[in-house]
Amino acid sequence: MKINFIDIKDKKIWNKITRNNSELPGHTYDYFKFCSLNLNKKLFLLDLSINKNNIFCPVNVDEFRSFHILKSIPGYSGFNCDLNLKDIINLNKLLLDNKILTFFFNSNPYSESKLFKNSEFVSFKNHSYILDLNNSLIETKNNIHKNLKKNIVKVDDLKISINEVEKLDFKILRYLYLKTCNRLNIYPDNFYKTSALKFLLDEYKNKLIVTASYKARIVSVSIFLYEKNYSDYLLNFSEDDYNFCTSSLILKSFEILKNNSIKFMNLGGGITNKDGLERFKKNFNSIQKNIYSFKIISDQKIYNEFSINHKNNFFPPFVK
Repeated sequence: MKINFIDIKDKKIWNKITRNNSELPGHTYDYFKFCSLNLNKKLFLLDLSINKNNIFCPVNVDEFRSFHILKSIPGYSGFNCDLNLKDIINLNKLLLDNKILTFFFNSNPYSESKLFKNSEFVSFKNHSYILDLNNSLIETKNNIHKNLKKNIVKVDDLKISINEVEKLDFKILRYLYLKTCNRLNIYPDNFYKTSALKFLLDEYKNKLIVTASYKARIVSVSIFLYEKNYSDYLLNFSEDDYNFCTSSLILKSFEILKNNSIKFMNLGGGITNKDGLERFKKNFNSIQKNIYSFKIISDQKIYNEFSINHKNNFFPPFVK
């Protein structure tokens, strides 16, 4: 096993590795760029050569005293394939050899995750919900929860139009984003940076934008990212009292992505386990997938020394 870090500036190398070894939206260079703008941190592609295969995970890198601290980027990225216990043990040794004290990453919902049930490195994080686009739209509509059906009827009764758009004015997206943040009591800069949202609208290639309009005014927008057979639900912003449009936006996206030969739609999960957002996504009668968190410590003694007097839930506790 060999370890290599590829800088965000090396776009050609990044694309060569990821395009040949992954079909997931969370592994594209555009998603990497989006996250780099949003996090304002050093981001790299951690590339492991195992039996001549490229196994990789996009990460951000912090430094503490003379050590590196690795964490996978937000969203549904993680490694491009499942790791076995031998891989994890070898990786742990490589981390120590390269002055990397800790490595945190989540599993990808499209991974089989066979290792995760019996390993000291792993704990359950939350659920993610996936729609199989091989099913018909009619069948999917018939199987969703009655509360979602009521929302769809409400959209139809109010004559709210649901449409795909090629371009969206940034002022509209920003307005809806601020409305959503205010409703959820979220400070805007803590969630999405302006530069990241502008990049998403202007430069991100494989995205689907679907809007809900009432009396010619856009009141809600959803954005999906896709790559080959897979798609991820990135965001939904809406005006107050119009978040009920989300069900219709998702089903419209289902139809569009299916017509473009996408096979699966990852709706994601909740912010916390069993919260309202998770219940909403579960109500689509979707496939429930377990997401697991990996916490690898290459030197437990040094880690314990650094953790003294730091009592919080961060991993590691000395780096927020």
